[in-house]
Amino acid sequence: MTLDPTTRNHLGLIALSVKRTRKRIEELEARAPVPGPQGERGLPGGRGATGEPGAPGADGAQGLQGEQGPPGPQGPKGDKPDHQWDGTALKFEKPDGTWGPAVDLKGAPGRRGGGDGSAAPAQPAAPTSPVFTYTDGLLSGVAYADGSTKVMTYSAGQLTRVDLSRPGQPTTRKALTYNPDGTVGAVVESVL
Repeated sequence: MTLDPTTRNHLGLIALSVKRTRKRIEELEARAPVPGPQGERGLPGGRGATGEPGAPGADGAQGLQGEQGPPGPQGPKGDKPDHQWDGTALKFEKPDGTWGPAVDLKGAPGRRGGGDGSAAPAQPAAPTSPVFTYTDGLLSGVAYADGSTKVMTYSAGQLTRVDLSRPGQPTTRKALTYNPDGTVGAVVESVL
């Protein structure tokens, strides 16, 4: 292939330009600085702007049961509960109108009388027995003519203990516990 003088001249100028450009690149690369050692850490930057709030997270697991709080203040005095006797068993009406369980308050049999079977001499009239005592509308005690007594203890309006004392004998205690539905769960008898 034969080139005309103008094209040859242009190609020569292009080749010369490429040669000069390569030489210049080599010179610049030779003068390029070598990286120095790592510099010291700079000071922390200022606080950035507060970002937008994120989406709410999922609810956490149920926490542990807290401790029971202190008792509340004493409520107003309520009406005396109605009560019913069934022989020697006593039961009380609850605030919701239902009846609580019957509790047998009968004690152990007394001593047998002595003598020859003839009629006993007339005794002076004994005071009416039993005598009931109420505290804050609840039956708190029963006194009998023979000196025996029953003392009732309550917690939150429920009968929790009955102590029977008879002259010359140890006291017998009946402790009551309740189920969550309010019915009697157990009656435990002990001698004090």
